[in-house]
Amino acid sequence: MQWKAAALLVVLAGCAQQGGASAMAAGPKALAAFVGNWNGTWDGKLATTLVVESVTPPTARVIYEWGIATAWQVDNPGFIRGTARFFGDKLVLHLPSGATAVYVMQPDGTLAGTLAGPIAGPYAPQGGVVHATLARQ
Repeated sequence: MQWKAAALLVVLAGCAQQGGASAMAAGPKALAAFVGNWNGTWDGKLATTLVVESVTPPTARVIYEWGIATAWQVDNPGFIRGTARFFGDKLVLHLPSGATAVYVMQPDGTLAGTLAGPIAGPYAPQGGVVHATLARQ
């Protein structure tokens, strides 16, 4: 349980640096740029897709998908549909597994993703955190 809390603090540390900034601080146009289909790979091992269906600050309706990563004992692909929340310029999605995914729009138009916490089975990455760059499809 302690590693979950520590990993979540690492992922959300940037949110605290926003000084409690609201989703509107990033601006509606900036948040609307998240809408679309985004594909990437967590640490080069686990394929992921984020579909941002709609944005209504401070939330976004999303579909989060994952593939198979035998090295991490993730044997079944799947997806969830849910609601993510904006904290400043960060889109934060809490997954049913207990993991938290945070996405930040980059100047080049990609999303930088950070995933902290358990993914599936006994997988435990270094420090409980993995990264991905997601490109719009």
